[in-house]
Amino acid sequence: MLLSPLRYINPISGNRGGSAGFSIAKSFYLDGVDEYFNADDVYTNNSTDTVGTLSVVVKSVDILPSAVSFIVTFARSTTDLSSTGISQKTTGEVQITYVNSSSVKWVVVTDNPIDLTSWTKIDLVQDGVLPIIYINGVAVAQTTTVSTNTTLWLNDVVLDNFRIGQQDRTGGTTYDFNGYVSQVSYINTNLTPTQLLDLYNGGKPKNPQSLFGANCKFFFNADNSGDTAQFTVTDSVNSITATSVNMEDADKTPITPYSDPISTLVTKYGFLNAWSGENVEINGTTTTAKDYLAEHDLANPTVASQPTFVGGSADFNNRPIIDFDGVDDQLTKAVANWRSADSSGCFVAVINTTGNYYFSTNDNSSNSSWFSMYKSGLNIHGLVKNGSIMVESTNSFTGANVYGAIGTGVEFKEFINGVDETTNQASYSWLDSLPTQRDDITMGATTRLSNIFANCEVAFIGYLPYTDDATIIACQNELKTIFGI
Repeated sequence: MLLSPLRYINPISGNRGGSAGFSIAKSFYLDGVDEYFNADDVYTNNSTDTVGTLSVVVKSVDILPSAVSFIVTFARSTTDLSSTGISQKTTGEVQITYVNSSSVKWVVVTDNPIDLTSWTKIDLVQDGVLPIIYINGVAVAQTTTVSTNTTLWLNDVVLDNFRIGQQDRTGGTTYDFNGYVSQVSYINTNLTPTQLLDLYNGGKPKNPQSLFGANCKFFFNADNSGDTAQFTVTDSVNSITATSVNMEDADKTPITPYSDPISTLVTKYGFLNAWSGENVEINGTTTTAKDYLAEHDLANPTVASQPTFVGGSADFNNRPIIDFDGVDDQLTKAVANWRSADSSGCFVAVINTTGNYYFSTNDNSSNSSWFSMYKSGLNIHGLVKNGSIMVESTNSFTGANVYGAIGTGVEFKEFINGVDETTNQASYSWLDSLPTQRDDITMGATTRLSNIFANCEVAFIGYLPYTDDATIIACQNELKTIFGI
């Protein structure tokens, strides 16, 4: 299945295809029966390689396929059943293999099943000694089950058929793959663990041609697909065409975007709302923070007050952020009595702040911030209700942190970086007890009309329906990992 060449915004994560540091906007679907891509010409440039890295970004339809499924494969066009490639086993493990003239020379299998029904980057690295499997930039636990000769690679036998979506060993079973593929690349060096993590880029794979130049021998990217049943990608050395086989026109319509770790986390923990620097678009007149759950868009009251979008912040694992200057930057939306039925909930924020931080539900007519997530000085006032501190942190914090302010229905709590930091609790009340004249939600200032602004970088903010300690800690720990805190 091939998709329209038009760019679009990912309906799950809000990411815009082709943006800096994020190269996946599209994918193509393979039906597991007879649909695949043929790119035999790639072998000519790699026939003498003794080391290399074969990579694919993939999402399977099945956790446990009914038959072993080959995702990408070099194979031989004659009848001697030679091949090497990446496959998904019926028991869920990822497997890499090398077969020479029907004789299996090496097999490496992950020790545990890998859930490929979520978008996953798989790397096969042959270093000339032992092939290794990397999942999302990490060498997971794995076992070499066949080790007759683990040094073999593309130079040892002619593998002049290259397939995406099946194993085409002439005279053998094709083992077609049922699922989605977005990127396939080959680099004629054995990438290091550091290079593989950089390429994976925290769940937003970088362009291997940009990173590795002429060593990147081909890079098939669904972003570059044409609106016909084929797509063509120009690698760093040669123009190579991967041609689809048995694709129907209807296969081009569905869009299955790469699922960013943030959107996965939002889905996993059931966020009621979640905004992030991932979703900000600056075009010179507007700045919008788009809700993952499509409930609201936060926009600037005036162009002059738009915060700055930073495409990749070193403070947050090179992920995008919204930078509020503390002078007049803000994002706001007219939302009457936001979540007025809630008697409990949890605000979560990933921020780096040198001054006040705000996310508030407020009243413009009286310029009142009725309920805010707020930081003043080094201690975090997790919640402020109409100027009164409801709960704050035990310790002081600087730099990038994951903050959480929780109302359990009985008491307030504050968790920072997965640790309970609660102190100075006030009498309990939540959003259901607030005045009904609230008319805005605002980020970066106390209200739309405020003269009190936040000097901070916002990487993520969300509102959870859960208030139990275990869920909050697990969620904050995942955010720490994603944002490198």
